[in-house]
Amino acid sequence: MAADKPLLDQKKFLAQYRFTAQNLEQAKLQWKDLASIHAAHIEDIAELQATADYVSQRLRQLPEVHSLKIRVKDPEHLLAKIVRKKLKEPDREITPETYSEQITDLIGIRAMHLFKEQWAPIHAFVTQTWDLKETPIAYVRVGDPEAILADFRRSGCSVEDHAFGYRSVHYLLTSQPAKAKYTTELQVRTLFEEAWSEIDHQIRYPNLTDDPRLAEFLTIFNRLAGSADEMGTFIKVLREHLVEQAAKVAKAETELNEAISRLKISDAEKSKLQAQVEELRKSSIPSIVGSRYPFDLGNVSALTNVAGLTPISYLTNVPGIGAYPRIGLGGLVALNVCPGCGLPFTKEVGLGVTPSALCPACRKKQGDTAPGG
Repeated sequence: MAADKPLLDQKKFLAQYRFTAQNLEQAKLQWKDLASIHAAHIEDIAELQATADYVSQRLRQLPEVHSLKIRVKDPEHLLAKIVRKKLKEPDREITPETYSEQITDLIGIRAMHLFKEQWAPIHAFVTQTWDLKETPIAYVRVGDPEAILADFRRSGCSVEDHAFGYRSVHYLLTSQPAKAKYTTELQVRTLFEEAWSEIDHQIRYPNLTDDPRLAEFLTIFNRLAGSADEMGTFIKVLREHLVEQAAKVAKAETELNEAISRLKISDAEKSKLQAQVEELRKSSIPSIVGSRYPFDLGNVSALTNVAGLTPISYLTNVPGIGAYPRIGLGGLVALNVCPGCGLPFTKEVGLGVTPSALCPACRKKQGDTAPGG
């Protein structure tokens, strides 16, 4: 490796990352040192990748980990990060000898999970398996539930509000699969948090970070992602509750039938009682008659527009369907069963749209062209 023979072109690098020669002077950086770091990092990529593969294989053992993203830092991205750091802190020592200690995300891994509460077993595994270079940081949005923040603190995390609402838990773990010891930056978050973060990053950078219109809609998008995580947890809890209730009903039905069989009454009377038990069982299972949807969420009178725009408390129990909101282009959308034809349909609500009980086809037959279907 020859530091006086750079492996990249200085002018092209500065133009691509929108730096100037004056920026290098302000950052107290010599191009030959950057070229030396660039060459050294290229030589080290194979070892870094092997370490990334080792850490990711361990994480894949966890059932709570839905998916992983793994990357070794691109050599030019490394130089750009060094320039940005030195512009902020010109006296910070980042040299060909120290860069691998100063830049802690040469290896980056993201571990995604489905439900918020699945973070806990991942955290336990990480802290028990690897040494950490510093206290894990849980980035949260202002207004996140205190219970979640308390869980982070109890688990030994430092909780920090993020200016843009970014949510993730960051770890700096050290591993040594061979002779050299390397640091890996591990980010743990839900799939919805990952999707928002990726879109937010692409939209904000590099030129429109402070645009107030983008900032407003990205904030709304952030709330939607957080609400989606909450809805995921709610659905999971609801499913567990329904399974538990079904088991209780089945047990009670069995016990009741056994009690009926022991009664000293005629067979006809026993059959009548058993038929009544069966009717009672059927009526105890909430469902949508004639629909492919197997449950009814019931009266959701407290439901609020997750985008923070307008309350939508009228999304309540519609005969035969209940409230089943989803996101539409014009606002929230309710899934309903048309009383005219008996088929399910969707309608937008919440943004000045007048709800209609009939589906678009039935309203068309009646000559009604008003919005709401």
